[in-house]
Amino acid sequence: MSKETIYVKPREGLRIRQENGKPLPEDGAQVPLNSFWRRRLRDQDVVAAQAPRKPKAKAKSTDTKEA
Repeated sequence: MSKETIYVKPREGLRIRQENGKPLPEDGAQVPLNSFWRRRLRDQDVVAAQAPRKPKAKAKSTDTKEA
């Protein structure tokens, strides 16, 4: 089995179900690149997309407030 994954989004106007029966989120999801998702890509039900970047965590402040 391949552990390769791909980020996909449903084509505009479509609601696509994942293998587990849950709908694919409109903003997409990271999925295994298996025959199920290859078929969705081939049929143009989903499109390969760039995964959204996670915002960088802000550094904790070293300021202390005195009451």
